This record gives sequence, structure tokens and C-alpha cells, in this order.
Amino acid sequence: AAALEESARLEDEKRAAEERRAAEEQARGARPNAGEPSESAASPAPEEPPDDFICPITTEIMSDPVVAADGQSYERSAIE
Repeated sequence: AAALEESARLEDEKRAAEERRAAEEQARGARPNAGEPSESAASPAPEEPPDDFICPITTEIMSDPVVAADGQSYERSAIE
């Protein structure tokens, strides 16, 4: 019973937090860019994928990686 009460309490807290966040976003919508930098001025460069995601043979992002006997990951089509 205590676990159910705790679960209900956590759900209520989560719902309240979501409502607060929605209200804050709506308030920001009424005041565009209030306290936030503009998107065009602060658009970050796209991040590079981790080296582990790049096949050492094809030098492209792996879509079907497999681990070879040497422990290295490769694109399946590059080693078959």
C-alpha cells in the first residue's frame, strides 16, 4: 500500500512539474526570446559522432556494426 501511495505521489509531482514547465513555455511565448539568446546567433555546430561509431574501413557511420575477432567494430558489408 505504501508503494502505491509513493507511486501516486511521484506521478502527481511529475504532472505538476510538467504543468509548470508548460506554463513557463507559454509565458515565454508571450515574450519572445525573454532571457534567452536568439537561435540564429547561438546555433551550435553539429556534433561529430564518436570515433567508435565510424567504421575504420569505410570511414563512415556504421549502420550495421559487427565486432570482429580482433575486438574492433566494422560495418558488416565492409568485412563480408
